[in-house]
Amino acid sequence: MQVRKILVIDDNVKLNELITHFLADNGFTVRSAYNGEDGIFFAKSFAPDLIILDVEMPDLSGYEVCQLLRVEYQGVILFLTCHTDPDDELKGLQLGADDYLKKPVLPEVLLMRVNKILDATFKSYENATKIIFGALEVDLNNYTVSYANKQLELSAKEFELIKIFVLNPNKLLKREHLYLMLKGVEYDGVDRFVDVMVSRLRQYVEDDAKNPSKIKTVWGKGYIFCTDAWE
Repeated sequence: MQVRKILVIDDNVKLNELITHFLADNGFTVRSAYNGEDGIFFAKSFAPDLIILDVEMPDLSGYEVCQLLRVEYQGVILFLTCHTDPDDELKGLQLGADDYLKKPVLPEVLLMRVNKILDATFKSYENATKIIFGALEVDLNNYTVSYANKQLELSAKEFELIKIFVLNPNKLLKREHLYLMLKGVEYDGVDRFVDVMVSRLRQYVEDDAKNPSKIKTVWGKGYIFCTDAWE
């Protein structure tokens, strides 16, 4: 069986290392991050099957990290936090977490929960399916995109962006969130990277790239992948 990968995002160095070593001793490949920005970066580069996420962190809160990750990340997110209020748990689950554990927790209990949730919801890239909107076909497993029966030669970042769009149809995707997901750092308010990437995608799929209907701009905010326009 494929060794499953876990990312631990917690600014408590001692606890983070304890969890990391315990899970590694129990057969997982584990990586640590000590703040939200690094956690998002490793979620992309390490591609974990499960993320253990704290709430209180110095830059981005765990809630913010969870919300940003769910723009693209399809694996399991498990909150492990000292926030014990039921409203906190509800908030975490509403933002896309799969489970919510309260600190302190016995390592053996954490291991049982990790194994249980992975067994129930494990979705490897080998099981990924094609996503189709009209003439657009995105193969998440083979990293290919075709439009009108023609395969598109996309860069890695272009593929990543169209993947985000097809996984979040008809949703406003804020420019700063797209920037963070694509580049792994916070948006500085100046860099036009996201706009350039969107412009390139439009050249491939829009009938009139200057008057786009499939990937629409919401001025001052971001972009929407409009499913109706693909029919």
